[in-house]
Amino acid sequence: LMATTFGGSDYAPIPDPPSTKRPDSARSDETSEPDDDFVTLDWALHDEEANSDAMRRLESLKTLPRSFGAVLKVYDALQGWIALTLIGCATGFLAAVVAIASEWASDLKFGHCYSDGFVNHFWVARKMCCKHSIGDESCPLWRRWHETFESLTDISLGSASWGFDYTSYVVVSLIQALLAARLCITLAPFAAGSGIAELKVILGGFVIKRFLGALTLAVKTVGLILQVGANVGLGKEGPFVHVGCCVANIVSRAFAKYRSNASKKRELLSCAAAAGVAVAFGAPVGGVLFSLEEISSYFPPKTMWRSFFCSAVAVLAMAQLNPISNGAKLVMFEVTFHHHWKLFELVPFALLGAAGGL
Repeated sequence: LMATTFGGSDYAPIPDPPSTKRPDSARSDETSEPDDDFVTLDWALHDEEANSDAMRRLESLKTLPRSFGAVLKVYDALQGWIALTLIGCATGFLAAVVAIASEWASDLKFGHCYSDGFVNHFWVARKMCCKHSIGDESCPLWRRWHETFESLTDISLGSASWGFDYTSYVVVSLIQALLAARLCITLAPFAAGSGIAELKVILGGFVIKRFLGALTLAVKTVGLILQVGANVGLGKEGPFVHVGCCVANIVSRAFAKYRSNASKKRELLSCAAAAGVAVAFGAPVGGVLFSLEEISSYFPPKTMWRSFFCSAVAVLAMAQLNPISNGAKLVMFEVTFHHHWKLFELVPFALLGAAGGL
């Protein structure tokens, strides 16, 4: 069914029934990941192997000189926090890139920024292009497409300028949407969709190769920019969860503690899913709750605190790297009160809370 749903012959068929036995490659190396695609993992067995692997690492450190062994012990203990910091920074960076590029792609449907030449400020979004102007109509640097056409051809469109702008809007939107779809079909089919359902399956112990690879991450990021710019009926909240988990999978390869241990890598994926939601809504605590309630099948208290740390780092990195926000509100659904509440208003507040609970 999954092979039929995804389409094409690039996907290996699912064994009937899926094998829950350890593949031969995993038997030869206790902590290695299975080489087979679309197989299930025994998390109880992997947790036992993770503990054995940790004990072997600590025992091997005892054979080293005391000072050098102490340094390696500290590094071994800090590997998780270092990986979480890298995941948070990378996720925040990609979120800032998507925010900046998607705003430019969305503005491109209406026109472009112009200054002493066609390409000088072509890659600047309208908000940055007109930051010193009051309103879009008084912005001398922003050119609509009919104005660019008239300046290049010396042909006056007159009353037909609105039709030219409308046609440009439709054409640019179609190009962006078709390009995003083409990238997914030809380069990374796993980049299609939000990816949340597949991530829940992976964290439950199912192996889907290439779903968290570097190519999928690149196509997902570019496709996300294009589809947001095209204003199709999709958001970037779900895809950010997939982006964060792709980053976590790539970062885990740099640490021996997570590289060949699927059980330990599961903790990083849970934290990365929380970071993805956090950068989408500007809410680190909301990201932790989402990972706890919707994504993860195993979420101990240690993972909860690490998820909050990773989410906070991601949100701070995004806020610092996004110049378009420039001090604007970070939370997507922030509410600002201009008047102080009155004592009698507690009664309807209480009734609303009781009605919501019921």
